[in-house]
Amino acid sequence: MKKTSRFYFGALLVAFLTYGLFSCVHGTLATAMMSYFGTSTTDQGLISTIQYAGGLTMALIIFFFGERFNKVYAVTISLSVLALSCIAIFFAPTFGVMLCIIFFCGTGTTTLDSMGNSLLPLLYPERKHIYVPMLHSIHSTGAMVTPLLLPLLVNMEQPGTFRNGYLAIGIVGAVGILLCLLLGRSVNREKWDAVQVKNPKTVHPLKIFKSSRAWLLLAISFCQFTFNLATNSWLKYYFEHNAGVSFQLSGVVLTAFAAGALVMRFVFPCFLGKLRSTTVFALASIFAGSFMIAAILATGASVTVLAILCGLAGFFNGVNGIAIYLIANEYFPTRMATASAIPMFALSIAGLTVPVVMGAISSVTGLMLPLLAASGVAILGAVVALAGFKKVPVADLIEQGH
Repeated sequence: MKKTSRFYFGALLVAFLTYGLFSCVHGTLATAMMSYFGTSTTDQGLISTIQYAGGLTMALIIFFFGERFNKVYAVTISLSVLALSCIAIFFAPTFGVMLCIIFFCGTGTTTLDSMGNSLLPLLYPERKHIYVPMLHSIHSTGAMVTPLLLPLLVNMEQPGTFRNGYLAIGIVGAVGILLCLLLGRSVNREKWDAVQVKNPKTVHPLKIFKSSRAWLLLAISFCQFTFNLATNSWLKYYFEHNAGVSFQLSGVVLTAFAAGALVMRFVFPCFLGKLRSTTVFALASIFAGSFMIAAILATGASVTVLAILCGLAGFFNGVNGIAIYLIANEYFPTRMATASAIPMFALSIAGLTVPVVMGAISSVTGLMLPLLAASGVAILGAVVALAGFKKVPVADLIEQGH
């Protein structure tokens, strides 16, 4: 591997750090944002809905045409869209303008996620088992530090300072853009064959849905992302208003959830090959949902206890973001690219519906009920995974019509 290629992996790490920082920013800054704009929980839920509308738009484009993209250029462009959109939010005069900008954030994150994850095995086939977990770990690191550090940039007496958090993410992204621009062209020259598809003629992507397992994969992915979105969007706000935790201190709880996931990213390789991916997913979903239910109900507990419970929930939940893609590759070995797009659809569908529905329900019942329901959905995903997937996958279930 040439030195430039190794350096380019550093650019990818900065790109995914930016992505990770952004993943928890709406929930982290919700209280200040709602105070500044005078919005309700229903309005706040619209932020994630609009973001994932942008994500769904790009998911459809990638599903049909993604294999034709130059992935090095796609990573640079998607990071640029995300970073510049975050900087634009700093100058957004109204909530409506901010929502329009958030749409472009969604297009950037979805493209970056898809192109970055598919580019790594092409550029670094001999080290993909090391580099892919590292990429996910740096994303988890960003998600972990966002609830801890960004509240330090906000003065609740001046709630408009919530914009500082988005600006900070945009600055980190700008560093990644610079690295991608400096190193991307050299990587293209070194490994042109790796980033170009020589034979774009493939089976029509929609044919994968002839398999019932494709629908099951969509279902368990939806359950997983419902749990994630509910946690990232509303958990911090819930503990502020239901457990009396301060704006700054409540970030510790969400950070514990992300920190637990980060630890699991390093532990998970020890289980590879010892348990089926569906078994890992099911067990992790049960434990993650159960610990989160305990945390939601323990509103009278100390911040330390809440952080431990959320950390344990995050620890088990941390494996499922990887397990879903392993299940996709296990059951659809000849359609990996198309199968890996199914979780992207699930994420977009969940993002369009879950935050705004939770916001609407919480305006009537409070947040406890919808958060408990989201944790129950995670456990439901475990039941679907165990009941729906066979112990030994057929070589290519599309061809079998299952």
